[in-house]
Amino acid sequence: MKPDIVRSWPHAENVTNGLQAAHRPSTRPYRSVAYFAREDNDPEHQHVRDWTRWLICRFPSEWDKANNDRCVKLKEKDGLGPVQDGPYYGNDAEYDKHMAFVESLQWWSDANLGDSNVWHFHPLGFIEQYRKCSWVSLPELAQVVQGGQHRTIESVSNLFVTELRHPHHHERVMRPAHLYIPLMQCMRKYGMTTALRRAHWFWQTLHEAGIFQYMRELREPDYLTNYYEGRCHVPIQRMISGHMKTLSPLGNCNTGDGVRFSGKGMIQLTGGDNYRGYQSYRGGLNVTVDPGPESIITDANNACDAGGYFWTSKQRMHLDPVTHHLVPYGKMSINFWADKDIRLDLGDDQSRRCHSMCEHGSGSGGKSPKVFQACVLVPFRFRKWPASRISTTQGLRWLHQN
Repeated sequence: MKPDIVRSWPHAENVTNGLQAAHRPSTRPYRSVAYFAREDNDPEHQHVRDWTRWLICRFPSEWDKANNDRCVKLKEKDGLGPVQDGPYYGNDAEYDKHMAFVESLQWWSDANLGDSNVWHFHPLGFIEQYRKCSWVSLPELAQVVQGGQHRTIESVSNLFVTELRHPHHHERVMRPAHLYIPLMQCMRKYGMTTALRRAHWFWQTLHEAGIFQYMRELREPDYLTNYYEGRCHVPIQRMISGHMKTLSPLGNCNTGDGVRFSGKGMIQLTGGDNYRGYQSYRGGLNVTVDPGPESIITDANNACDAGGYFWTSKQRMHLDPVTHHLVPYGKMSINFWADKDIRLDLGDDQSRRCHSMCEHGSGSGGKSPKVFQACVLVPFRFRKWPASRISTTQGLRWLHQN
């Protein structure tokens, strides 16, 4: 049997050499590749077994009676290879009995499935690959949220299906409908495919979206105007809730930008600069000129995608093994170059200001990153980790150890 191999690997020559070695006659009796793939006590061909887990091969199904001609080797001399006779060599009666039993199990022709020359793959290899997929069912997604008396799998699942509007301003969408599929597509698109990345992503979105209930900033227009309006290219001072505060620039230079570019989407995209950056990233999709900005909250795809865009555009951090402090990857990070593309005039400085992959200032309520405590939720691991509120460094250390 010479199957068609449809997977292309790096270092494929090693696999080819291994397969040839498995077929090559030696001092031991002739053995097939399948023999070496099954023989657990043969370290010489361990790499053959490892690589064949990823083979996708096309060959005739053993469940079709039409393919039984190949079984004749079972009763031939040297049927299984040099000096290796078939098990029924010289015993036609037992061979006929064996084939009658085999045919009683074959169902392909009865099912009318057509051509039985089909693709096959290693079941464990398939499962191993499939588990890398970030797609989860709606009930599993709901379990990311910690349960409570009034928070069940059913009620949380409903958040990803239904639309929410402001109770007093019905024209104002607070959460778009049908979020489930766009959210799964967003996670796959932006690489939230490992337990560690998903933990940070879900913490961030749970915090920003009020446990997935709201995807619009919970402030009235007067507050948004006072807090965001006029924050153009330089810091300004303004009285906020009875306290004078220094507010950083956001690119809000025109009248109405305070409301227009207020927080919307999974991670509350905020500020004219961020809206323009996202618009450029999406190839000209209008999210900067009315009514375009509203599409980040009314369109589920935009709401999720804008969150994924912002989350991955920031500087990545890692835990220093000596100091145990979070430090930036710097120019080795793909997100460094993403920032460079978004704001060429800021460059390195923009990346340095993004102090964490999962803490980006606007989510910290203005507190210093050193004192801001991140609520890091680990998907599907609540029973193993009862603590719900720990520091970012503690959370990263726990995740790496588990």
